[in-house]
Amino acid sequence: MIKADLDTDLDLRVTGPRNRTLPANLSASVTLWDAIIGVYGRVDVSNHWFVPYYLDVGTGDTKLTSAGYTGVGYAFDWGDLTLTYRYLYYDQGNDKTIEGLTFNGFAVGANFHF
Repeated sequence: MIKADLDTDLDLRVTGPRNRTLPANLSASVTLWDAIIGVYGRVDVSNHWFVPYYLDVGTGDTKLTSAGYTGVGYAFDWGDLTLTYRYLYYDQGNDKTIEGLTFNGFAVGANFHF
């Protein structure tokens, strides 16, 4: 289960004729619960090269949420370096604070093994 607390605030001041100021303060808050199931791992291509992967999907208070990544990685004795492409989709829908979000792009990572 995933819980997300989201708060947004807007403080707006409009100055008009005769230096009159009209303040406006707007705020919204929402708490969301979603059940998410996923899979992750890596496929070894050679002694050092591998393909990492991650995929999840969920629902609950949201219509749909999903995330994933894949790319290439190189394993060293001390850890791994990866270059991945990541994607996140979140669709709240209806009358909630968030209607829909999509984030995507490349990520460079380093994992250290102890």
